[in-house]
Amino acid sequence: TGQNAIIPNVAAERIDALLEEDLLQTFPPAPSFVRRGLVVCTGTDFCNLAQIDTKGEAAKLSASLEDCLGTTGSPLKIHWSGCPAGCGNHQAADVGFRGLKAKIDGKVVDAVAIYVGGRTGPHAAAGREIVQMTPCDETLADVVADVIRRYDPLADPAQTSNWNEAGIPEPASTTGEMQTSESPRTSSPE
Repeated sequence: TGQNAIIPNVAAERIDALLEEDLLQTFPPAPSFVRRGLVVCTGTDFCNLAQIDTKGEAAKLSASLEDCLGTTGSPLKIHWSGCPAGCGNHQAADVGFRGLKAKIDGKVVDAVAIYVGGRTGPHAAAGREIVQMTPCDETLADVVADVIRRYDPLADPAQTSNWNEAGIPEPASTTGEMQTSESPRTSSPE
């Protein structure tokens, strides 16, 4: 469901000035197709189960995707959950992210699993995990842009059954030793 802020009683001659306010630069009245359906759990700021900063990562990825894919297109539901609990409903979105920690070349990093094809309503379907782990680094936007280019939200969920074999790129930074953590974050990484 959508959540909107309504600013009533703005005189017509003041609309341009209102649109220049910092708040409306951050949350524009006409968001891009990437941001319009964005749902993000609270992440590490306020949840001790979250493994990543979902809000920060979602904002960075959204900006990168707008640079890469543009700002117009069919709205996508993009949901972020910071842990397996799934408060951001990552499996109920066109593209979903589940936060996790990964150890790459001996260093613990923020990472996500990527899901596609989630739906709610009369034809509900859980999203399928198509990428088990990709770090939240400069490669994430390229991986997700490729997923979005291939994804058709109106198609049968079975369309993604061979995506891993069909060439969803593995980020270059995952070539080292990898270990993932599914347990809740209880302290800072070593």
